[in-house]
Order: sequence, then C-alpha cells, then structure tokens
Amino acid sequence: MAEAEQLEVIERERARARMLAGKQPSGNVSVGFKGETRDRVASAIGIGSGRTYDKAAKVWEADEGATESHQRHRNGVSSHVGARHG
Repeated sequence: MAEAEQLEVIERERARARMLAGKQPSGNVSVGFKGETRDRVASAIGIGSGRTYDKAAKVWEADEGATESHQRHRNGVSSHVGARHG
C-alpha cells in the first residue's frame, strides 16, 4: 500500500495539471480513461475498483496508526505507562 500512496499523489498531480490545462489524459493511462484518482490507483495496483482501494486505504491507515501507538507505548511515551498508583 505504500506504493499506492505514492501513486495516488502522482495521479492527483496529473489530474490537477490536466484540469488546469484542459487536456485529455496522457502517459501510462490510455486516452479517454475516465474515473477518479482512486480508480486509476486501484487499476495500477491490481485491486479492482476505486471503492475497494478506498476500503484498503482505510485499513492501511488504521494499521499504521495502531503501529505508531504501539511503538510509542513500547518507548514509554504514553503518560500512563509505568505510572504507579499507591
């Protein structure tokens, strides 16, 4: 999914440039491809639809957040870690 995040940034920039220039899609995407950035990313990484990509991205983000929280906890950053009540 890290590659998909990078591809999404690239596709969003391409879309912005096309909108500003008033041109049709070009490059690796066939001319006349219609759809949102998420559809292009999903197609490029082979997971089907843009809706499926959205769902996968949400799971990925949740997992990253859980991993960061776990690492902070292990490093003693959480305020309640190691606190003694007495």
